[in-house]
Formats: sequence, structure tokens, C-alpha cells
Amino acid sequence: MAHHVSDRPVENGYVAIGWPKMGDITKLAPTRDAFKEALALAYPDKKKGAIPIDAGSMFKFLHEIKAGDIFVYPPKADRMVNIGRFKGNTQHHAGDPDDYPTRQLVEWLGHFPRDGFSQSALNEIGSFLTMFRVKRHALEFIGKVDPTVEAPSPSTLADQDTAEDATDDDTATVAVSVQAEANSTDFVIKRLMTQLTGHQFEDFMAHLLECMGYTARVTPKSGDGGVDVIAHMDPLGFQPPIVKYNANELQGKRRAQMSTNSWGRLGTVNTACSSI
Repeated sequence: MAHHVSDRPVENGYVAIGWPKMGDITKLAPTRDAFKEALALAYPDKKKGAIPIDAGSMFKFLHEIKAGDIFVYPPKADRMVNIGRFKGNTQHHAGDPDDYPTRQLVEWLGHFPRDGFSQSALNEIGSFLTMFRVKRHALEFIGKVDPTVEAPSPSTLADQDTAEDATDDDTATVAVSVQAEANSTDFVIKRLMTQLTGHQFEDFMAHLLECMGYTARVTPKSGDGGVDVIAHMDPLGFQPPIVKYNANELQGKRRAQMSTNSWGRLGTVNTACSSI
């Protein structure tokens, strides 16, 4: 699901797929050909090579997912890895505000920052495909929510792959670009988390704010969990926005909270920061 969906799926217990012009796809015949035909009719400008890929995703979402299946949902917006279990209930929500009308109800089992997983595991769930099977690192993800569960063997999973998972050249190019960006972001954040102490991170944030045009200063290092960096656009610090940065350790994960003055703007930056 795209960035604009935000955390609605997590808050409301579902995952969803799009293609709203197709209407209620739960009423289509349960064959891949039926989904291909309906997709080509609803989206006549879609590239021919993309039709079997998208149709295959819809078919899997409705007819291959079973109640009890464990899945991974890694939205880019908040850099969390959400792990859940399908309930086996499919719903169509006409007029969904996010244009993701077809939903599967889920039970969320846990929500974890991306830096809690190996880089190779993050690479695997960075696929450009809407749905795909986690193979090599299934046990790493399942182990977060239930260490007693055994991951399926790679040989078994390989037998279940189909030609529908192939991508055309354009799709593959976009996929490589998207994954390269995600991998670079993960690498930078992990380096910041593992190579900098709390005080060093304060200096880093002050320098970053200065690069953004602010006048920034680091407060005395008291370790009291208070404001660590103060930044403002004007030299004297009288004009809004005035940014106050606080870095604290919360269960071993550094969390940066950035707020402005009394105008009420508040945001949080998490620097701690598929189907199996």
C-alpha cells in the first residue's frame, strides 16, 4: 500500500489492495484468466506485461491466502515492519478513501522497527510486487512473534512459484530503483544508530538542522532527557518556527522528538529506526 494510506490499516486491522476501477473483484470467477480479462477491461492503458503480474496479485490475495497465514507488511511511511495473521475474511469497501477497496481482515501480532532485522531480510521484503512469498528469511520474521514456529523449507516454497511472478523490463527497472533507495536509507539509519552515541547524535542533529538553514545550538549535556538541541530561522531565536529536539533512550531504541513552539505543530521522527 502506498504512503498516503498512513497507519489506517494497522489501526483498523486490515490489509488491502487497490485497482478501484474494477469494482468488487470478490465477485469475479476464481481463475487467473478472469482477473486478467477484468483488469484489461478496466485499465485499457495498462502495459500488457503488467497485466499478469497485477492480476496474479489480486488472485493470490483473494484465493490463495488462508486463515492463519502469517504475513509481513512493511510500509515505507513509518519505517516499521508489521507482522500479522490473516483471519480469512475478505471485504469490499466501495469508495474507500485510499482507493484500496478490497480488504483482508487481520490480527496484528507485532510491530517492529526496521533496524531490528538483518539487512538481507529487509532486502527480501523490499520487493516492488504487491504480494510475494518470503522465502530466505521467513524464520527471522516469524521468530519475532513466535520463536517456536518453524519456517517452511526453501525447496517447498520454490515449487510454489509460478511464471506470474515474472516482471517486464519497465517494472523491473522501477523495482530496482525503489529497492536501491530503501536499502540506502536502511544503511544510513543503521550506521547512525550503531556508530553514534547519544551526545554525538545530538551534534549530528544540530549540524543537520544548520544544513537546512536553521541556527542551531546544543544545550549542555546533562543527560536529564530534556531538550538537547534548539534551532530557529532568525539569528536571535524570536521568530517561529522554533525547533526543539529531544533524544532519549526508550527500550534501547533512540527516538527523536521534534516539536515547534506554541503554534501547535508537532511531529515525531523515529531514528530507531508479504506473506510467509
